[in-house]
Amino acid sequence: MTPDRPNSVLAAAEEPTRQPSAAPAQRAEAAALLGNEVAVHRASTRNALEAHTLEDSHATCCHRSGEQGITDLHPPSASRMEPSSRSASSRLGRLPEVFKTWPTSRVVMEASAEAFKIADAALAAGHQVRVVPGTLVRLLGVGEHGVKNDQRDARQLSKASWQTDVPSVHIPSAAARELKSICGARDVLVGMQRTLSNNVRGWLRTQLWKLPGGKMVTLPERLRTHARASERELPEHIERQLTMLTQVAEQVKAATQQAR
Repeated sequence: MTPDRPNSVLAAAEEPTRQPSAAPAQRAEAAALLGNEVAVHRASTRNALEAHTLEDSHATCCHRSGEQGITDLHPPSASRMEPSSRSASSRLGRLPEVFKTWPTSRVVMEASAEAFKIADAALAAGHQVRVVPGTLVRLLGVGEHGVKNDQRDARQLSKASWQTDVPSVHIPSAAARELKSICGARDVLVGMQRTLSNNVRGWLRTQLWKLPGGKMVTLPERLRTHARASERELPEHIERQLTMLTQVAEQVKAATQQAR
């Protein structure tokens, strides 16, 4: 017959043995950090902050436990205004201030156009930031079973980050993002220049005109010179495109100088 053992011994035997992985102070700090984990998920039809400020929208921030710990993102009901009367700048300006009121937290969000600006504000407020690649969020449970709304997506993303340290995309510096924006704007101008030039050249073929060779930026001058030599007047719609070509060429040159 097995002798009776104290209840404390039985309780100790049933509990799994935990190996200390860090000093008590470090474990307490980590627990406090992860306990304040917040997921910010992009709204499907409007940016994250705008979704928070609209009364009828789902919250796009979610505490990992599902508690309503992010309700301070919503304006007080007494001071709520119609969405049409609330300017976009005031909505966007609220989020950095709200970050400052949170305890040290981990902010997790899906990569989007707004993500890096939001990440800057969260980092400046002393939070950890994870910007999860859009190709990965589906694997983390966002939108599973065909059910997708902002609050559920944020909760799934936060839950996944709580269970494991999800990878984050590189958060470029403000200077790098500005340079990328400048280069992107220049690409748009170059594309517009190419489209205008191709359309004008297509019209030249319909007229059986052959211009002397030259660069794209000299196309308006060469075409007008050829028209005068042929004693032909250019159609109004072609003149408009030549005028735009000249203006766009000047803007491309200015954008190139700025990018350097």
